[in-house]
Amino acid sequence: MAMLNHRTDYRYTGLFNLRGAGMCPTVVFDRTADSRTWHRLVPLRASIWRHMLRQGEFTTSCASEDSRLSRSDPLNSLESCCGSLLQPNAGALPCGVLIHFDVQRRSIDPGEVSMLRRTAPLFLTYLALSE
Repeated sequence: MAMLNHRTDYRYTGLFNLRGAGMCPTVVFDRTADSRTWHRLVPLRASIWRHMLRQGEFTTSCASEDSRLSRSDPLNSLESCCGSLLQPNAGALPCGVLIHFDVQRRSIDPGEVSMLRRTAPLFLTYLALSE
């Protein structure tokens, strides 16, 4: 996670798994803290999760001005994100997401979006072991 995070300006890089009606953080790297515990289950109704589940990935550099998102969502402090859905294979049910996110506006190079997409499948085994 640290290696992926340090390739970007995003504060956080995380692996979330799909649990029922929400996304649960499995591991989150925070570049400003030595350790942090994340326990909060985030409802799927949160815009970013809905978009990722539908599209396979989602990127926004300015959530507060992004018409696709509602500011009343549970993740309304999130200002930027770039995430890729984790699926065992095409057509299979998704099991989670690999995501960069921040409370500040951040942009991401298209090459990094591609890197995230290529890296996401490597975390499928980790998600399976953490359940």
